[in-house]
Amino acid sequence: MFFARRVLRIFPIYYLLIFGLFYIDFRNTRELFPWLITYSTNIYQAFEVAHLDRFNHFWSLAVEEQFYLFWPFVIVYIKPSLTLKVIIFSILLGIGVKAYMYFYLENWLAASILPICCLHSLGMGALLAYLTIYRPHIIDKIYKQWIFYVVLVLFIVELYFQKVYGLKWFKVNVNNLHFSILAALIILKASKNGYTGFVKLILEHPFVVYGGKISYGMYIYHFFMIILYKQIAPMLDFSTKNDFVFVGILFISTYLLSDLSWRIIESPINSLKSKVPYLAKSEKD
Repeated sequence: MFFARRVLRIFPIYYLLIFGLFYIDFRNTRELFPWLITYSTNIYQAFEVAHLDRFNHFWSLAVEEQFYLFWPFVIVYIKPSLTLKVIIFSILLGIGVKAYMYFYLENWLAASILPICCLHSLGMGALLAYLTIYRPHIIDKIYKQWIFYVVLVLFIVELYFQKVYGLKWFKVNVNNLHFSILAALIILKASKNGYTGFVKLILEHPFVVYGGKISYGMYIYHFFMIILYKQIAPMLDFSTKNDFVFVGILFISTYLLSDLSWRIIESPINSLKSKVPYLAKSEKD
């Protein structure tokens, strides 16, 4: 059921886009086609150290799909008593392989986008889920406001020093791990309804909430909106040198296209998830 639900959510607009771009022979679509349809562009990028033009961002989707191919089976087939140890091991494995790829193989791209090198962040999500369900007392100890703000401030300081001193090794090997910890704390804080005041107002605003619903479409389409803008703007006799205006136009156009995609394509297909619930009716009862 898990795989069926993921297919319904992820495959439709992705493959519609890929096959559509293949049909019109868009840039390097046909060259990358085998990698695109198998969700393996990250592997191609890692070993060719290549930039994939408008398809560059699909490395993260490829990592997600590759993670889905093995992680559910790991969780299902290991002994429940070993689950926490396996999760912690996966995080440490990700950190170790990432460092090996970066320092010994000198391939920073592989260290960033291969699934085994992303296990620190993927494992962090698994750890948060496990502790929330099976060890809530540990979550209660972790969930302290001061811990969240210390991690946040340290992360901001790290970003500053990276920018000033160009510490690429630090960004790939340390800062990415720190970001995963920060993201886990942000999610934990949200799950505990820990946001108040202005932040709560922003996060619960209908525009932001709906943006979360259509965010997958925004992810899929956003890199291509620059091409669309360059095609349409001259026809409208419009141009701007203001970066804020340019980014604003791209954001709004991406949001609107994703809204249309959700209403026409994704939502009707997504409604089919009711046919494949996680639990059968008898199990729910």
